[in-house]
Amino acid sequence: MKVYKAFPLCFVYFLIVSISSILIAQAPLQTTQSPDYFKQVDQTVWIIKDLNQVVDKWKQLGFDQVKELGTVEALMKKSGKKITLKMAQANLGGAIISWINP
Repeated sequence: MKVYKAFPLCFVYFLIVSISSILIAQAPLQTTQSPDYFKQVDQTVWIIKDLNQVVDKWKQLGFDQVKELGTVEALMKKSGKKITLKMAQANLGGAIISWINP
């Protein structure tokens, strides 16, 4: 459950860093150009509550390159507990999106 509480804060931090990076890269006083690999998104990971619902909604929108990866076991370092995660991945307009359902 702590994953859900921390996710909004991490997402806001990600947005701030991303927007700041874009603004700095486009500043007129900058003398060097950023490498091309900093100008595009390669992958995004979303933590979600219901994997089946999310996959169905994206398929309804016409994204048919959704691949369900099944279940994965993960070990939590601090507590030592094993948890089961359901995962799926899709190519949405050239960006790889991974969904994790704890």
